[in-house]
Amino acid sequence: MSGEFYGDNLRWFLGVVEDNKDPLKLGRVRVRVRGIHSESQEDIQTSDLPWSQVTIPSTEGGVSGTGTNPTIQPGAEVMGFFFDGEASQLPVVIGSIPKLEFASSIQRANYDKEGLNRLNQAPSVGGGTGVTGEANKIRPQTDEGFGAQGNTNPEIAFNFFLEYGFTPKQAAGIVGNLQQESGPSMSTTIKSAGSERSFGIAQWNSAAAAGNRLGYLKEFARDLGRDWTELGVQLQFIIYELEKYPYLGLSQLRAAKTIEEAVVAFETKYERPSEPYRESRINYARDAYKRFYASS
Repeated sequence: MSGEFYGDNLRWFLGVVEDNKDPLKLGRVRVRVRGIHSESQEDIQTSDLPWSQVTIPSTEGGVSGTGTNPTIQPGAEVMGFFFDGEASQLPVVIGSIPKLEFASSIQRANYDKEGLNRLNQAPSVGGGTGVTGEANKIRPQTDEGFGAQGNTNPEIAFNFFLEYGFTPKQAAGIVGNLQQESGPSMSTTIKSAGSERSFGIAQWNSAAAAGNRLGYLKEFARDLGRDWTELGVQLQFIIYELEKYPYLGLSQLRAAKTIEEAVVAFETKYERPSEPYRESRINYARDAYKRFYASS
């Protein structure tokens, strides 16, 4: 019966790459597809576009640890298809289309006032271009935290979220929440008090009624071949959840202009605690911003 399998009803597309900072380091890109996605960021933000797999030549290994990942840059014109046809949620990019190389709006945003090109200046968790403005103060990469550097778990987490593309105030808001959940040192193995079955820096719960997010964290770690108690795994899982489930508040977090707004967005959408202790979260966040960014 036609349409039962992926590929029976392909939907071809042309579009422009807007983001290549893939949190899973697979070379995926976000593409604003012509005729499907509105050209206005106000209608559909970049963070709401689905991640597109990118094909590689048959001469590459195609498995983890061998060959190279795709390196398509923001602003590139690409073509591909949707595996799921009209649903258009499973895009695959098969190549880019050469064009006259005028600087795109995305590229222009990475130039400073003197016109010096800042593209690819700062390291990124996803292997893409650096970020501008406040978020441009990024530390060198190390193996800890899957690419972020620091002397403590809160500092590593702060730099991780900077490298992913959050502003320093947004990164501080996330870290402040995580410190409230797991303590000032952000223990990756801490267990909640009493009978509640929550663990880790974000206190993921294992109860079915709560969505068994702890179970999904462990499954996520197994897929990576890592231990779920590693800080880098837990940080990557936060990004995975934010990307996969829009109701966890990625758009609201991206829109936050102040530390307080970032704290509230992450608390109410992602953490959803029974006892918010909001002032404590804000104090942790302000301290993180002061120690890890404002004093640098």
